[in-house]
Amino acid sequence: MKLFIISLTLFIYFVNVVDSALDKPCLARRISGRSVICVCNSTYCDDITREEPVNGTYVTYTSSEAGSRFQKTIGTFQTLDHTLECCTTTFTINPKKKYQAVEGFGGAVTDSAAINWKSLPEVMQKYLIDSYFSVKGLEYNMLRVPIGGCDFSTHPYAYNEQPENDTKLSNYSLTDEDYNYKIPMIKEISKVATSPVHIVATTWSPPVWMKTNHKFSGISQLKQEYFETYALYHYKFLEKYAEEGINIWAITTTNEPIDGYFGLARFNMLGWSVEKMGEWIVNNLGPIIRNSIFKNVKILSCDDQRFTIPFWFNEILNKYPKALDYIDGVGVHFYADKVVPASVLYAVSKTHPDKMILATEACEGSYPWQTEKVKLGSWPRAVSYITDILELLGVWYVIQKTSTASHCITYNFTKTDEPGTYEIDQVSQHFLLGLTPLEHDYSYKGVLTVPDPAVPGRMKVRFPLSVAGSASYTVLSTDYTTYAAIFTCQKLAFAHRRSATILSREKELDKMYVDKMRTKLASFGVDPYDLSIIIQNNCPKHPNGTEGVNININPNTFSSHNIGEAVRKTGGVIADGVEYVVEAGKKVYHKVTDSKEDLTEPPASHANRLSARPDDDAEWLP
Repeated sequence: MKLFIISLTLFIYFVNVVDSALDKPCLARRISGRSVICVCNSTYCDDITREEPVNGTYVTYTSSEAGSRFQKTIGTFQTLDHTLECCTTTFTINPKKKYQAVEGFGGAVTDSAAINWKSLPEVMQKYLIDSYFSVKGLEYNMLRVPIGGCDFSTHPYAYNEQPENDTKLSNYSLTDEDYNYKIPMIKEISKVATSPVHIVATTWSPPVWMKTNHKFSGISQLKQEYFETYALYHYKFLEKYAEEGINIWAITTTNEPIDGYFGLARFNMLGWSVEKMGEWIVNNLGPIIRNSIFKNVKILSCDDQRFTIPFWFNEILNKYPKALDYIDGVGVHFYADKVVPASVLYAVSKTHPDKMILATEACEGSYPWQTEKVKLGSWPRAVSYITDILELLGVWYVIQKTSTASHCITYNFTKTDEPGTYEIDQVSQHFLLGLTPLEHDYSYKGVLTVPDPAVPGRMKVRFPLSVAGSASYTVLSTDYTTYAAIFTCQKLAFAHRRSATILSREKELDKMYVDKMRTKLASFGVDPYDLSIIIQNNCPKHPNGTEGVNININPNTFSSHNIGEAVRKTGGVIADGVEYVVEAGKKVYHKVTDSKEDLTEPPASHANRLSARPDDDAEWLP
């Protein structure tokens, strides 16, 4: 096994912007109030050449809201004698060890996409395809193609619409949209693609005679007597495209099956219940595909929003376990991603690691209130396609943490109305309040800011009880759905204080991930033996208004009066003031049994010692 170790204490990088004579730069046109667009016409279109970095150098390509478009930079490494200011960082790279496969990236060849492409002059048709699929452009290698009509068609249609009730699909044939637009575009893409193009095919609606409402849109289901026919409908599509020299890589089990239950949209749709879809996969679609010459074509289930997966994919498998023999993965759409975290996908990857998760649809400008469907130069729309800090949002369980005696600690990351600003709400539970056996919840809310949007994982955090100011807050490693490692470094008067946390989406984390995170944190100077194991089982619950004490420190509502009122509920000593709580530090509060001392005001001696003991607020750093 060959390992590569890179220590950041030895190298620093220098960047030079390179204008390659072989590159054609973006012909930029700025859109008022937005970013820039690159203009292509019959005589000019930007492209870029790939640079192989020589020893000691690296190459980056940058696009930015300010106007950079695939700006090429070459950086060089030089040896230095001093280390980084805060910590030593070592990367250990094992090229033999792989965690997941990325099938690729791509777009959709719908009727509208192909019609617009075909409307361009021939030279610009080539420019467009080169920009997306060739070595001069993005090198996309995946496509999604509708089986029949979809919401990006000029009219609703399906194959074999006539004769009705034709269970053998004797009149199945492709349409003008296929022969004149989609197939020619796919063939041109295949000519320039640097690797085989993976095509995912999806049906929005079968012929209306197969449906309960006899319409392309609206509330509907597939008639039971056409279950086998609908499976044959997919087989026939594979056959027809193969005759045109186009091999389909995967099919899905129907686009957004939940739409057909509400019938609100006007495009083609077909509703499915979990029970019926499971039955159809096991008894019809699976056997027809697997027992044919197309047996290697992958079958993706769901093909809908994230929130449908728990009751769609999982329930199908609960009711029809044999479906696992046919299903190769899950198709997911992005329209609910802002309200449904990526953690819902974890159930699939954890319980079925052999099943792929494929993002099959994402389209900006699709909502009714988005009247401007094509918004040239819109950087926010570009950002919405990119996975960033938003994927970190939601609840995490703290598995291991430095400098804490708490248990049952959770973090909840939420988005604020201010761009680049987030909130972190930490809740910890304690069996003791001071030296009294009083269980209580302790929560406090901090503010996270992202100074550089280009590096969303490198943030600043500030908590209301931190007397040392803001701290750096870095997400060192995460897959968003399973684990995360957080490293906090705060510069004090005479030293740096480091804090580390290992997070999990569930109450337990596989040892493989724990070891990985501990190794990562150790490379930043964190002693793994300083990490305490946090118990997450049998956690007591004390909601507000019931037994127990809930101390909530929120930067928007925090005051000495509020904290005093919370502690008064113990019926013991009254601790009033920020300084007193901070001074209590790891002990949380002073002993209250038989105490006669009047603590309605914070003891002056405590406040005076704050500056001399900078580690007292270490607990306020998550």
